[in-house]
Amino acid sequence: NFSIPVDTVKVLKNGTLTKDLAKNVVSKVQWTLNRNGVNKNYLMVLDLLATFNWDRPIYFATSLSNTQIL
Repeated sequence: NFSIPVDTVKVLKNGTLTKDLAKNVVSKVQWTLNRNGVNKNYLMVLDLLATFNWDRPIYFATSLSNTQIL
């Protein structure tokens, strides 16, 4: 299980969310990885999320279909 705190003031101040979505800001983001180990690519994403300091939005995309993802 993992969680990272959300700097709610910074999220609203820097425009990550618009004022009409401000009620949706949470104090932390939580998730669970259902695996026995973590690969380097997962560690990179976890490190990015832990250290980006809510300075700007982060967008993720993949060019693989669901059948190609392991």
